[in-house]
Amino acid sequence: MKPLNLKLYDIARTKMKFNDDDAMEFVSSIHELNDHRFENLVTKEFLNEKMNEINTRFNSLELSFEKKFNKIDQKFITFESATNQRFNQNQSNIDQRFTTFQANIDLKFSESQSNVDQRFKDAESFNSQKFTEIKASIDTKIAEAKSDLTKWMFIFWASQMTITLGILLLILNK
Repeated sequence: MKPLNLKLYDIARTKMKFNDDDAMEFVSSIHELNDHRFENLVTKEFLNEKMNEINTRFNSLELSFEKKFNKIDQKFITFESATNQRFNQNQSNIDQRFTTFQANIDLKFSESQSNVDQRFKDAESFNSQKFTEIKASIDTKIAEAKSDLTKWMFIFWASQMTITLGILLLILNK
């Protein structure tokens, strides 16, 4: 038995009035506690490993967000292209109808000029109304995408801040 253990044993027997077995158990318990006192300490290697894991996750999330942004951009480009194509097709159809309508007017001479002007105004207001509806729909979809994006960015940065603060508090408490 080590000298320190003998001294503890003597103190337990004389001052604390333990019997031999209890004094021996007391010394063993203190020795066992001393052996395990460094087991739960955080090491630099452990922190470096955890920071590397966080950086890897962060990079993964960043790539994921970038891919999602690219997909959204691609969808907007596709949607814009399809909308422009439809708009041009509708414009072409309207131009063709107006041309046909003008030819019929020239042939028939039955309708008055004011009646024709009124029809043109109605067609223009109808087109304007439809264009406004399409624009409002596009603006709504863009606003929804922006709000979703803002929400996810806030969640991402809030979690990053929480993790960083947790690690700092853990380091500062040790």
